[in-house]
Amino acid sequence: MYFLGPLLTWLEDISAGRILNFHLVELSLFSLDKTIFYMIALLVIQAGIIFYKRSKNTDYSIDWFREAIKFTFATYLILLVHLTVLRYDWQWWQASFNFERSLSELNWVPLVDTIKLRSGSAFSFWYNFFGNVVWFFPFGMMFPYIFKMERAFFITLLWGLLFSVSIETMQFYLETGVSHIDDVIFNGAGVIIGYLIYDILKISNRYIKGRRNTNG
Repeated sequence: MYFLGPLLTWLEDISAGRILNFHLVELSLFSLDKTIFYMIALLVIQAGIIFYKRSKNTDYSIDWFREAIKFTFATYLILLVHLTVLRYDWQWWQASFNFERSLSELNWVPLVDTIKLRSGSAFSFWYNFFGNVVWFFPFGMMFPYIFKMERAFFITLLWGLLFSVSIETMQFYLETGVSHIDDVIFNGAGVIIGYLIYDILKISNRYIKGRRNTNG
């Protein structure tokens, strides 16, 4: 770990086995640690692009809010890949694909294993359900804003599902996780909810601006 090693060691010391499912805390810290490294690289690249554009055009105006959303979205995608595919101390240059795996090993039948989880560990069930849904809220919220799409619900959902399928495919061939159709379904639900939140925020913003113009 580059940055969060001391924090992980400290948490391991104070938890002393008292934190259930501590492996999830460990996975989150490993993923965040690697993401911080790429965040720094992204900031340097983004700053370089802005500096170059301003040097070419002194009248170039910067929408700092949009730039912040772009940076946040890129960081979110990187973090999600490390949480789901390149787990723990895995790095992309260590990738070794096993293309000999049979597609019959995939969990194609929807909801069967999720229902089994419900009758077993309650934590595993809710973590699997809510985790897969909540992690894709940001995709549905930020994607249409960044690409300035109007009424782009189906395009946003399509790209969200493609990203989800890409994750499941990498998990399958890299053998770093369990590939399941349920994950794609729940991810899609997350994209839909995220898009609805984006739509509500957009409508609210227009309403507030309209009220200000009327009162002004």
